[in-house]
Amino acid sequence: MTSEGLCEDCTAALDSAPGSTPTPAPAGSSAPAPAATQAAPEAPAPVSTPAAAPAPVSTLTPPPVPAPGPVLRAPVVLSYVVITMLAVVALTDLARTAAAAHIRGLMEDVGAHTEDELYSGELFMAGSLTAYVIALLTTGVFFVIWFHRTRVNAGALRPDLQRRGSGWAIGGWIIPIGNLWLPRSVAGDIWDASLPDYGQGGKGSSHALLNSWWALWLVSALAGRIAGSSYDGADTPDAISTAAAVVMVGNLIDIVAALLAIAVVHRLTVMQHRKISGAVPSVALPQSGQQV
Repeated sequence: MTSEGLCEDCTAALDSAPGSTPTPAPAGSSAPAPAATQAAPEAPAPVSTPAAAPAPVSTLTPPPVPAPGPVLRAPVVLSYVVITMLAVVALTDLARTAAAAHIRGLMEDVGAHTEDELYSGELFMAGSLTAYVIALLTTGVFFVIWFHRTRVNAGALRPDLQRRGSGWAIGGWIIPIGNLWLPRSVAGDIWDASLPDYGQGGKGSSHALLNSWWALWLVSALAGRIAGSSYDGADTPDAISTAAAVVMVGNLIDIVAALLAIAVVHRLTVMQHRKISGAVPSVALPQSGQQV
């Protein structure tokens, strides 16, 4: 029997009925232990990724990087400058020739002319000579630059035909005695390398234009020295007149040499321009190691 006067079975039935209030446990009785809380699942252990094997170290030596070859560039614009300067040299030669002819006229009858007229004749002669020297030196600078550029191109087009390094295109002009033939030798190699069919059974390998220009260049240089020394040493009207005639001859030779130089510059530049631009196929040969 319980404290309320009900048997234990009746009390259990009342507690299980719907809407009934559970009967509190009597004092001194122990409550049943709550069910143990379910443990949370453990996180999966991280999967270890094996370390990548180190890349094998190559023991082979990489091939050397070839040095860049010379840049092919036809000196078209530079040739225009050189041709223009050569024309200026020819014009100063004409001015010198006119001055020498004027001096000859004065010397034929010195007494018929005043001192002012004689002085003006000498001033005309000296001024034309100064203009010629300035034009010649300026032309020489541009010509050597153009000449070296064509030699660099020739070394790339046909290195097998170049007997000397590209530095000789500059140094050959300033070496005493050697400047009488070294530039012509370099020019011949450049000419052959620029020909469209050299060494392929074709024609056009003649050096007639080169030889004519170089011969006239040497003759004009010699004639200029002779004319200058004879005019400076003349001290009589007859001697001055004769020296002026020598100057006129030297100037005419120099004019022809300048015209031939213009033809050489134009012809060589055109040949290289056609070959570099692909209008004329060039022979593919490896660049030979040559010292400048």
